[in-house]
Amino acid sequence: MDPQTLLALSYTVGFVSFVAFALVGVRLFSKGWEGYESQYMEGAETTLEALYLTIPPQHLLYLSFLCFFLIGGFVLAVLHNPIPAVVFGGAAFFAPQVYLSRLKKKRALAFEEQLTGFITIMNNSLKAGHSLPVALEVIRTEMKNPMRTEIAILLGELRLGVSMEKALRSLFGRMPSEDLDLIMTAIMISEKVGGNLTNVLQGLEATIRERYKMNGKVRALTSQGKMEGFIVGLLPYVLGLAISMIDKKLIIPLLTTPTGWLMIAAIFFLDLIGILVIQSIVTIEF
Repeated sequence: MDPQTLLALSYTVGFVSFVAFALVGVRLFSKGWEGYESQYMEGAETTLEALYLTIPPQHLLYLSFLCFFLIGGFVLAVLHNPIPAVVFGGAAFFAPQVYLSRLKKKRALAFEEQLTGFITIMNNSLKAGHSLPVALEVIRTEMKNPMRTEIAILLGELRLGVSMEKALRSLFGRMPSEDLDLIMTAIMISEKVGGNLTNVLQGLEATIRERYKMNGKVRALTSQGKMEGFIVGLLPYVLGLAISMIDKKLIIPLLTTPTGWLMIAAIFFLDLIGILVIQSIVTIEF
């Protein structure tokens, strides 16, 4: 078989394979899109609900695709290479969800830090002879967000006729916390069987303060390891930038050849795995 016929046959097989792959991909995408969209928006709805943002969860998904095309298109226009464009576009796709998750974690941490103040104000209100709903109203008035928002929602549910137990469980569902679980259990037991709630809350306040101090010590001891992981993760990119500034000829093959693109992808994923491993090592759950 002459070379021209072989080349034409190769082009034909490649074209047929591409069309078949495209058809299969479109079919799978059309079937799996609905399930993926519902699964993605289910997690997004939880995050948005915890942050009390007013944008619909669908818009978060659209924002993720917008980030993918914008960042991917920009990288493609600058580097003229599809692989880095896909890599950076994929990272940009998950950026909104990661950002919202970080905001959610920050809000949950701020809520936990306010629990000792919550107990102090409730104890003082109960000792002054106020009822539990009145004590919660005092907490809503005196404390800042996010505690103020959460207590306002709880009081709104109580005004609509929801039981105290159900309202507290709803609060725990929005802001899951071991310390809040202890406080919620003490309040529900006091509501059902009676007892001196102020003494129980006073003991819980001392326990939560000690736990908070221990958490602070653990964060201080592990912060160095987290910073080292962050520095190690940035080192390959800083080194590549330094080499490109010293001699661009040394870095051009990495950006213009398929082997270089594969090396960039390998560096990115191995670096990501290393960062995750270091984070898992220095993260202490107790």
